[in-house]
Amino acid sequence: MDDAQLERYARDVKQMMLREREQARQLEQLTEQVQVYATELRTRLEIERKRIIEVEEVYDEALMRLAQAIALRHHEKGCLDRLSRYCEILCRSLSLSEQETRQIAMGAQLHDIGEIGISDEILFKPGPLTEEETASMRWHCWVGENLLRGSNSPLFDTARQIALTHHERWNGMGYPHGLAGTNIPLCGRIVMLADVYDALRSAKPCKAALPHAMAREIILEGNGRLSPDHFDPELLDCFARSDREFEEISQRPSWR
Repeated sequence: MDDAQLERYARDVKQMMLREREQARQLEQLTEQVQVYATELRTRLEIERKRIIEVEEVYDEALMRLAQAIALRHHEKGCLDRLSRYCEILCRSLSLSEQETRQIAMGAQLHDIGEIGISDEILFKPGPLTEEETASMRWHCWVGENLLRGSNSPLFDTARQIALTHHERWNGMGYPHGLAGTNIPLCGRIVMLADVYDALRSAKPCKAALPHAMAREIILEGNGRLSPDHFDPELLDCFARSDREFEEISQRPSWR
């Protein structure tokens, strides 16, 4: 290689090194910019996360205050607390996520919010209802759905579904739509079973509270009025496996 070739080679190498240094400088600048953007994004995400938490807390508080208002009318707050706990047991048995469990357990407390549209004469009647009174009573599902409709909150939307469908039955013989099987939202199926158990275990003006063993037998085997095909079969299995937890909760008048 002669001197001219060496000189050209050296010049090419020098230019290549200059290009590499420039590329390295540009890469360093780009890295710094990415780090700045990443920091800004983390800050914005944290602000958004806190905002979401604050919004959820507002929804939670609003729901709890509505539940307390319902409890005041029924003169028993423990009923709603127990219902939430029963739902939590069933949700865990189904391996639902923490968020789904929370929404169903809290939404269950508004399952009968539509009863505020039912007259006291019907709602607190000590004896059996007439056909006309029964028809009026069933309107509470629609009233509850209308009260809770339109919210952007997943929590309140779950509560809306529960209010509308917690009297639907797996065999299609429930109300208000006569839905059957998986056409009934899961939240409605869960609350339906929990609500039936609590009703059996609770004293009412027209009935005495049943012992746990009898309530368990009625749900799993039927009694003429209730039948196992009213319930989601998978939920019946969950109840059969965890009924002792139900019994423990039913013996506590209030959890708050």
